[in-house]
Amino acid sequence: YHANKEEESSLLSLYFNLGNAYYKNYDYQNALSYYSKSLHLELASTSESNFRSLSQTYNAIGETFQQTNDYQMASKNFEKALETILKDKSSSLCNDNACLVEKYQTNIQTVHA
Repeated sequence: YHANKEEESSLLSLYFNLGNAYYKNYDYQNALSYYSKSLHLELASTSESNFRSLSQTYNAIGETFQQTNDYQMASKNFEKALETILKDKSSSLCNDNACLVEKYQTNIQTVHA
């Protein structure tokens, strides 16, 4: 069985939102678990790359590692978030992407401080 794009998108959103719910409740282990499921689904997706969504997932994983004081993994994921968003050449997202680039750069600086 292969999920269609709509099912895949719904499952991806579900995993990411569950990760957010666990993160907001300070359950970082479960947050990482669901963010990782979201990431794996995004990376395995047969649809076009959604750089913005992928970068947000890397950033969420980075923020979660930062909360657990694993600064090396936090930095790794913040850098992946930055690399990924810089691949997005979509003109309609340029302004939003500039904000994300700035956020990710700030996150990287924070874990290296």
